[in-house]
Amino acid sequence: MTEEWKAEALGTIQAILREQFLDDSLVVNESTSPHDIAEWDSLAHVNLLFATEQAFNVRFTAEEMGSIDGVAMLLRTLEQKRAHAR
Repeated sequence: MTEEWKAEALGTIQAILREQFLDDSLVVNESTSPHDIAEWDSLAHVNLLFATEQAFNVRFTAEEMGSIDGVAMLLRTLEQKRAHAR
């Protein structure tokens, strides 16, 4: 994962989370998880993943959705999909 791609992806994910939680001041990094955002419940998680699928033009499997437990894993999963698409 290149630093440039990671920075762009984090920016997109941050925008998605800000929209999801209606908080323009939300700052997201690799360690951000549901433990950091009280509103990040199971429904918000599904909505976040659907919005991420649209933003990155990917589809997550049910297994991937179940394993994504925060931003770090979301980035790893997106990078895997990006690598397979090359």
